[in-house]
Amino acid sequence: MEKISDRINYELFDRRIPKVRLAREVGVGRDLVSSYTRENFPEESMQIPVLKSFAAYFDKDTYYFCNDYHKFIDTVDVVKLLKRLRKEKGVTQRRFADELGVTIAMYKTYEQGKSSLPYSVYLRLRKLYGPFE
Repeated sequence: MEKISDRINYELFDRRIPKVRLAREVGVGRDLVSSYTRENFPEESMQIPVLKSFAAYFDKDTYYFCNDYHKFIDTVDVVKLLKRLRKEKGVTQRRFADELGVTIAMYKTYEQGKSSLPYSVYLRLRKLYGPFE
């Protein structure tokens, strides 16, 4: 099962747990659970703490309901990574921002830790520099 929604739906079905019960027992709204179980809901919009609480509820590995982007955001020091990659290349923030397809102003917010790295920028970073552990 590749999609997060499929994994959530499978656990709900397999354990015969209604969405409303999952919502109540993990402390989220039932609309959120309904959204996360829809196939077309964008995974990058899913909140990591919620996915981790689902994993705990179903007694699964912490990142069972997370994708690579979630794991990256939750485990990698993005600020340090961006600075290290940029310095290794020996380029300015502007040049690195251009490579990532973002404005210099937005890039600075990522490198300063003021904004989270969006999914689209993560994908570009991964394409340019490979997967990150």
